[in-house]
Amino acid sequence: MESLLKQFSQGVLSDLENLDVAAKDRKRARQQYLSEKKSLHQLEKKVKTLERRKHELQRKLKIAEHNLTCEGEETRDETVKSDEVTDSVARLTKLTEIADLYRLTGISVDSVGENEPVVLRFDTSCEGQFVKAYFVEVDKNWNQRVLHHTLPGFIPVVDLATRSDLQTFVSKIREYLFAFTSRQTELMALQRDCSAIIRGEIESSFAVDYIRMTMTPFEDAFPVKVTLAYDSLMDVLPSSVILKPVISDCENVAEPSHTLLQHWTELFTTLSLTEAVSKIVSMEVQAETSDFTSEL
Repeated sequence: MESLLKQFSQGVLSDLENLDVAAKDRKRARQQYLSEKKSLHQLEKKVKTLERRKHELQRKLKIAEHNLTCEGEETRDETVKSDEVTDSVARLTKLTEIADLYRLTGISVDSVGENEPVVLRFDTSCEGQFVKAYFVEVDKNWNQRVLHHTLPGFIPVVDLATRSDLQTFVSKIREYLFAFTSRQTELMALQRDCSAIIRGEIESSFAVDYIRMTMTPFEDAFPVKVTLAYDSLMDVLPSSVILKPVISDCENVAEPSHTLLQHWTELFTTLSLTEAVSKIVSMEVQAETSDFTSEL
């Protein structure tokens, strides 16, 4: 009997401890939710405040410009109005810069209604320049479900939402978008700035995690087929580089040495695409690697 009572007491104590732990977990979850909700609310207020100021300055600017077109104004009045326009333009420009800088930091709340879903806005940028905005609509209480979104299709939005809190979800989405924007911008720069040494079209996947091209880095040199692959959609530099000389196209040019191709591989995996290609074609690199090439 005494043994049974002891077991019963231990069972009751264990249950009470479990309940206490569960209560603490709920409290922590509640505090985290309130913190996230407060952060989103503050972001919303900042965005709305900036937009109100911007609209007000735009309104004043239009009024000032209209007044300047009116006939019969005295020179003194025109000077005053001109100063108003100059001042309004300067303030509007400054406000626009502040808003852009705020947006370039990552995420903002684009619109929130009393009983409406929350629309998260992700502004992407590269080298300080705004690129594109993406939108994600979620439940106001964050029930780990995305209602609508304009994100690229290769981002696992549903999977991220179902196994993440709101803060983690937002952080992961930003990582995906940052990497995608970086790869996409690099590809566009390569097409624009290195077209003279690229033979034909550059092939790439929609997510820009696979790129294939043929380049002729030197005049009258061997063409090389370059294949770049990224192991993760969060990578900004290729994980795999395959360089294959197209010897058949150049009968009088010797095959590049293995050491030279290794050097190029290192450049592609440590530098941006345009930097790597520029380094390869530069006279400095040609001089550095001339000893590695096979004799013609």
